[in-house]
Amino acid sequence: MIVTLLACAALSLVAPRVRIAELKARATRFGIDTSSVFEKQDLVTALDLRAPGVASIVAGHVVPLIAVGAEGGAMGAGVTVDSGKTFWGLKLELPDIASPASATDVLFVLDSAATHSLLSKEASSILAARPTGASATATTASAEGVQGGFVQVDLGTPSLAGGYAVGRRPLQPVVMELPVSAGRHARACGLLGLDFLNRADVELRLRPVAPLAVFHAPRTADAADAVVVGGGDIDPAEIDLSGLVRLQGRRLPPVGLLAVTVDLASSSADGGKSDGKIGSVDAVVDLGSCVTVCNWAAAARIGLMPGDSRLKMGDQVRTCSAVHI
Repeated sequence: MIVTLLACAALSLVAPRVRIAELKARATRFGIDTSSVFEKQDLVTALDLRAPGVASIVAGHVVPLIAVGAEGGAMGAGVTVDSGKTFWGLKLELPDIASPASATDVLFVLDSAATHSLLSKEASSILAARPTGASATATTASAEGVQGGFVQVDLGTPSLAGGYAVGRRPLQPVVMELPVSAGRHARACGLLGLDFLNRADVELRLRPVAPLAVFHAPRTADAADAVVVGGGDIDPAEIDLSGLVRLQGRRLPPVGLLAVTVDLASSSADGGKSDGKIGSVDAVVDLGSCVTVCNWAAAARIGLMPGDSRLKMGDQVRTCSAVHI
């Protein structure tokens, strides 16, 4: 999986290796009307106005991502989450369910730290999902012990918008309530975990304008299991990593969570520069988490212990861009 955080993207002055039919298909997926556009360069220009850089992507199946926020109470009773928290989702085509058209009413949020895909009760009802006969148990951060009795359902073989099949196996999510709101984008939510994401090499460009995902056949993307952070342009021929910081990821056993090594430096008590206490930890890349977290074991590596004056307890989780912890 490749996660690319881009502040901007280059305009596609030419797209010589992308066929007109494919450019029109991408425009349709991004909601761009091309009925009066006939020349290739005019089509590229139309795409660049609404979805910069999309016309330049040569390989893979391109689909738009939808940004949504956290559901009220998602972090537990009494905890508020500000509007800066963002989840990323997409729509699936589900040709095997009783009413394939109903799939447009469900937004599937990407969660790279979930081992299994999930479906809300409302989404399961909308899709008329068929139970597999199996049930599941789960332990969550907000649960008291292990919860059981969750029903697994069968949605058939899923496809992305445009009919691109993702694997050959059926998608069989577990039905339970989710802490995400689809807002105006759909009536209900699902969650796509590693059982879906590991079926392909997935490149994510999480940016303010026209965020997107590019799905490649498994083990074909050049920068697999990497996390790339920064700003820069997308080369028409490949994923251009110039000007970006590349963090090589690795898979954590036993389920294959994507992680990167992060060096932590504690700040001084007055918020100044690092006091030299540095430690390295494995950090899981979790697209389904609305906040960055660390446990006490990670904090202890940089000298932060319970009761430290630099730690403050509170009931709000805020967006943060600070360099130091």
